[in-house]
Amino acid sequence: MNIIRLFIKQIKAHPVTVMFFIIGFFISTLIISIGLSNIINVRNSIIEKNNGIYKDSLNINVSLSKDIKFDDFIDSFNNISNKSKVRINNISTYVNNKSTQYEIVAEYSKSDEISNFPIMKGRYYNSREILNKEKVAVIGKQLESSSYKNNGIQKIKLGNEEYKVIGVIGHNLKSSAWDKTIFIPITSIPDNSKIDYFKMRSSDLLLISENGMEASDLKSIDNNLKKLDPDSSTKASRAEESKNVLLDTIGSNDQILKIAGLILIFSIVNMISISSFWINERKQEIGIKKSFGITDFQISVTLFIEFMSITLITALLSLSFQFILSLFTENIFGCHLALSIPNFISAILISISSALVTVIVPSIKAIKVSPIEALNM
Repeated sequence: MNIIRLFIKQIKAHPVTVMFFIIGFFISTLIISIGLSNIINVRNSIIEKNNGIYKDSLNINVSLSKDIKFDDFIDSFNNISNKSKVRINNISTYVNNKSTQYEIVAEYSKSDEISNFPIMKGRYYNSREILNKEKVAVIGKQLESSSYKNNGIQKIKLGNEEYKVIGVIGHNLKSSAWDKTIFIPITSIPDNSKIDYFKMRSSDLLLISENGMEASDLKSIDNNLKKLDPDSSTKASRAEESKNVLLDTIGSNDQILKIAGLILIFSIVNMISISSFWINERKQEIGIKKSFGITDFQISVTLFIEFMSITLITALLSLSFQFILSLFTENIFGCHLALSIPNFISAILISISSALVTVIVPSIKAIKVSPIEALNM
């Protein structure tokens, strides 16, 4: 049976009680969704402020006593752990031989990970491209106009070298800190940028580790640099932006989530009470079904689908309402309204889990109904 028809059937059968549940569930899912939108916005704002860093990281200052080759310097990162990456700070390049310099975000990593930068088109470069020193680039959206097609392939000239554009970073409807930034593997930095980089015989690095290996990674880098320059020194300090972004953002929205949770619990309790009345009204129907060989499990599945028709459609209605609100205002009471994939995933999960919890009591009661009892009614 169509889920919309089931939804309408439940409203017709129990208009007052079902509407009470719909209103409560609508409000709770709407508040949870708005809270989630706010968490995502705060998280993205923190990540953008911290230039894509959301895990614990170390600022490393390298001081050299003599000139060394840039490529040899990069090789000192070869022994970092697989879950770590190194980023070079304060490096830039020219685009299409123009006089303006643009910031480069250049990283070294042995493993692929999901980028925290907002990808509008294409993808981020991977570890294979880093290790193979491939000239690929991901560019900020304002630099897309500086790219060009060459034999059907999108290219951009950085310094005096041509790079394949594999992605564009930015937001569709708003600006970001990376709109004029160039993202390339640390192993394929343009030669003119390499020459300029070591003028002061010092380097600023950022070491990011997902598995708490910063200390051993730092020691590995320092040991490799000593082989190039015995008098070199490395100084490390915890980056100010190092924080658990997820916990911080959830913590800043805990009141919203608590209120939504309480309303959701109230709605589910209300629905469980409703379901008890439903079973009493449908004892004869259930008994007849059992007499025709319908199992308790099949009856429970039918009840679950009926409840989920209500929770799922109500959740989608709340998301639709949030979307309509977002067309008129960016935020409400300081909470951002923009919808994203996590909003829909959470709505579906809440709908399924609420239906599962709600169906427990009526299923137990339905199991106790006997065909003989129902036929004597």
